[in-house]
Amino acid sequence: MQRTKHMTERMQQRGISQTIVDIVLAEGDWAQDGERFHVTRKHIDEVDRVLRRYLKELDRLRRRGGASVVIDGEVEITTYFNA
Repeated sequence: MQRTKHMTERMQQRGISQTIVDIVLAEGDWAQDGERFHVTRKHIDEVDRVLRRYLKELDRLRRRGGASVVIDGEVEITTYFNA
């Protein structure tokens, strides 16, 4: 996506990183006015809960030495911890 000089200047002035812009575009919704994309505090809290749960499970997976899932085509057959 192209960026205007105005956008670049405002990002610098306001301390808004490219990562923040990426998050708003990935997680946000069109505002009711239909002119801007935004992300609300409520949505941020929900994403935060999901990511914390994901990281918790990832840590558990690391402690157990990883895991495997056996599949056949589109069917999940079994799963087990590697260690």
